[in-house]
Amino acid sequence: MTYSRVVGTGSYLPEKVVLNIELASEVDTSDEWIRTRTGIMQRHLAAPEQTTSDLAFGAAQRAMAAKNEPGTPQFRVALRDAIVTTKELVGTHGVYNFKPDSRYGSDERARVVVKLEKGQWKLVQ
Repeated sequence: MTYSRVVGTGSYLPEKVVLNIELASEVDTSDEWIRTRTGIMQRHLAAPEQTTSDLAFGAAQRAMAAKNEPGTPQFRVALRDAIVTTKELVGTHGVYNFKPDSRYGSDERARVVVKLEKGQWKLVQ
C-alpha cells in the first residue's frame, strides 16, 4: 500500500522585502491604510526569474534538513515551532498570527459578518 507522511516542515520566503511605505510611493495608499485594513506590514517579493517551484524547492530543502520522524518528540517540537512562528499569514478568512496560546491564530481582523443582499455581499456593521 502506498502512503505518505510528513517527515519535516520547512518554509521559504523570497529575499526582497517590500514595506508598505514603499508600496504607498507607487500607488495611492498609505502604510496606515494598509495596516488597519489588512494587518500587513510588509510582503516578500519574488525576483522576476523566481518561480513558484523555486520557492517550493527552498521550502523542501529546509524540510528535509529538519527531517524528524512523525510521532517523535523532536517532530512535535519542530511542527509546533513551525506553526507558532507563522506570522501575518493572509488567508481567505483573515490574517493569521499563530502563538503558543492561540489555537486558531485569528484576531479581530477575521471577525466580520456579511450578508447576501440583492445578489451582493454586504458587510454587516
